[in-house]
Amino acid sequence: MTPTNRSSLRILSALAVFAVSLTTTRAAWTESFWTQTNGSYDWFTTSNWSNNIVPNGTTNAAMFSMGGYVIAGDVISTVNSNITLGALRAINAGTGSLTLNGSGTITLDGSQYGGATILQASSVNETIENNLVLANPSGANIYGTAALWLKGNVTGSGPITLGAKVYLGGDNSFSGNVTLNTGAEFIATSTNTF
Repeated sequence: MTPTNRSSLRILSALAVFAVSLTTTRAAWTESFWTQTNGSYDWFTTSNWSNNIVPNGTTNAAMFSMGGYVIAGDVISTVNSNITLGALRAINAGTGSLTLNGSGTITLDGSQYGGATILQASSVNETIENNLVLANPSGANIYGTAALWLKGNVTGSGPITLGAKVYLGGDNSFSGNVTLNTGAEFIATSTNTF
């Protein structure tokens, strides 16, 4: 083998190692779209999700009304066990409302989902009756054009950036900073410690 070929081989080997390191350090994201075609409101029913994958993990996003799945009426999803999500989005939803309820705690941690956690209510009012934990130290972005009601207790830390009208109805002990963007409102209707 000539010196030029050895040099080229070393460069290709180094590039291959670099490419493998890039693919092994980045988490794969899974976006599941709520379809609820079987009459069940249970979050954990796999056939309620477009890809038959129940979103539960820091690399999972629960999507309502994207990809052609439009909320045409009121949608309810019951979460009776604890779940963790990288993002929760209700976008381009048409008419109606989205309600998450049940006895499970929803933990939002977008640290593996591209940075800050995203909670979005766009064009459809969204109500989360479950307790909510904001677990991402990078913070949470809560935005949208519709109202968001958080009726359970909100705990955790890390900054929150608001770009929506958010109502707090639980006894909350969130300890992070809150930034209000233009048009955002933060309305507490219960005992809150910030």
